[in-house]
Amino acid sequence: MDRTLIAEVNLKQAFTLTPGGEPVGEVYQTPADLINVILPNLFVFAGLLLLIYIFVAGFKFVTSDSKASKEQGAKSLTYAITGFLLLFASYWIAQIIEYYTGVSIVG
Repeated sequence: MDRTLIAEVNLKQAFTLTPGGEPVGEVYQTPADLINVILPNLFVFAGLLLLIYIFVAGFKFVTSDSKASKEQGAKSLTYAITGFLLLFASYWIAQIIEYYTGVSIVG
């Protein structure tokens, strides 16, 4: 059975990410280049969301009247602290990868 290729698409040239319309392949030579741009910004965004979540959970905990509301606030605060620990661990894992590979990831 002979299989023929109907269409071929070069994704590096097909997608543009910049306002000037430059192809992705000219802006980011490797997938690592793109990840190196996204990852530090992702850490900042996650940190801001975490801070907001901690404030909201603390506000729920302090202003609640019933025991069930206090438990819900405490549970939210526990989730926020767990999220902080995961964010902290992922940052240090990225630092360890950066140290061993010599490639700048987090800035």
